[in-house]
Amino acid sequence: MKKVKKILILLSLIIFNTCLTAQTVNFIKYETADNNYETKISEKVFNNYKYQIALSMKKMLNCQEYKNNIFNPIYGVNMHYNTLGKNKKGKCVIDINNNSLINYRCAIEENLLKRIVDSKIKNIKNNYNLEDTNDYENKIYNNKKYCKKKIIKVIPNKTKEAEKEIKNNPKLQKLIQFFN
Repeated sequence: MKKVKKILILLSLIIFNTCLTAQTVNFIKYETADNNYETKISEKVFNNYKYQIALSMKKMLNCQEYKNNIFNPIYGVNMHYNTLGKNKKGKCVIDINNNSLINYRCAIEENLLKRIVDSKIKNIKNNYNLEDTNDYENKIYNNKKYCKKKIIKVIPNKTKEAEKEIKNNPKLQKLIQFFN
């Protein structure tokens, strides 16, 4: 009986200690810039996302070769801001895919690049419009003078797997509705 008591006390102490040392997961509420979608994201995941974007912007500003793959927790998709270096004309070549549906390949001069980075850093500081490219970025990326745009075609009902994934993921459903 004494052994059982000792084991129960020891077990209780282990559980109590685990409860004391367990980390709390803090969530933040994020609303998209167009106010059409609201989600809760782990603060740690969200801060990592912002850090990865800021790091990409820093590399882009210096036109330093840099490739990444960033998970966008707002829409649950992968994205990238890759800097490929300078071309023969001295413009910085960047490759951007911000939502898995549109890819931009751009050659941008330094002054425009600085404005893009400044606008994105401002958004990061304000936790605003981090789910997509901002208005200034769109103005540049959609300008044929600077960028080539490649729309990644999504074929509906291609596989049952894709249908199942979309059906079970409300974030993907909202993203698809957003682009339709």
